[in-house]
Amino acid sequence: QFQRLLVPLAETWSPVAELQNQHLLPPEAVDRIKDDAIRIRGQVVAERELQNPPPKMRPLQAGFIDLPQKLLDIYKRKQDASELGKILRLAQQLRDTVDRVVILGSGGSYLAPKALFDALCHSYHNEMPAKLRMGKPRIYFAGNTLDNDPVQELLELLENSCVDPDLIEERWGMIVISKTGDTLETAAAFRALKAEAAKFYGPKSELLRKVIVPITGPRTKLRDVCKMEGLTDEQIVTIPEDVSGRYSVFTAVGLLPAAVMGLDIRAMLLGAATMTRRFIEEPFDRNPVLQLASVNHLLTERGRAVRV
Repeated sequence: QFQRLLVPLAETWSPVAELQNQHLLPPEAVDRIKDDAIRIRGQVVAERELQNPPPKMRPLQAGFIDLPQKLLDIYKRKQDASELGKILRLAQQLRDTVDRVVILGSGGSYLAPKALFDALCHSYHNEMPAKLRMGKPRIYFAGNTLDNDPVQELLELLENSCVDPDLIEERWGMIVISKTGDTLETAAAFRALKAEAAKFYGPKSELLRKVIVPITGPRTKLRDVCKMEGLTDEQIVTIPEDVSGRYSVFTAVGLLPAAVMGLDIRAMLLGAATMTRRFIEEPFDRNPVLQLASVNHLLTERGRAVRV
């Protein structure tokens, strides 16, 4: 619907024409940028297949572009043995075991699940009774700031509302997310909440290994710590090395919390894969990705850098 942003330049001045000139675009501005958008699209399509990009292009980290389709293809062949199958299994394990899930992460590891929660879940999800939440646990976020007050207040909430670990409605768990495994804010929150979980469930409880799900890179301190605590590789989810944090919403960083929230992550991946195909194949006038990028670029050139 980008055509709604296009208005020919008015021949005479009026208040409406002035507002349109300030906030909308003339059609010829978009026409001038079409060829550049298509050229850059070709460059992106070619570069995403580079296995060993030259130093000047690093870190390219273009794995996020084809990731949704790859996850779906592997799931179709391997089902539960695939990465997507593992994400679905661990999400269901959390939903079956606890009524509260704390998501720990910073930067993209926080923004990906938080954006999905804010956009697609009920505005008062955590306040709804369990029956209306239909098996979806309450969701809390932490580990994205060095301020100790939010973590302390979360601990107070858990200590006062979760008393009996034998009752599912009083159990809680956490998803800890860090691609590098040494993010300071997340590590500090994880240490505090892990100690609280050990106190609540008991340090030797089997439940501890069911209610803590780490998502991290292939070789990180977080992975090492969790394996020392008794978790296996089947209980730890890996973030691909060729996907950076800010583009990680369609990795386990976004998908596992989304599945815990009750969102249909296979449908999300299908929508993302479909949009990727449209980006690669469709001409400009039927290509929402090129249109959005071009209009945003033109508006930014005009000083309109904030969009809702």
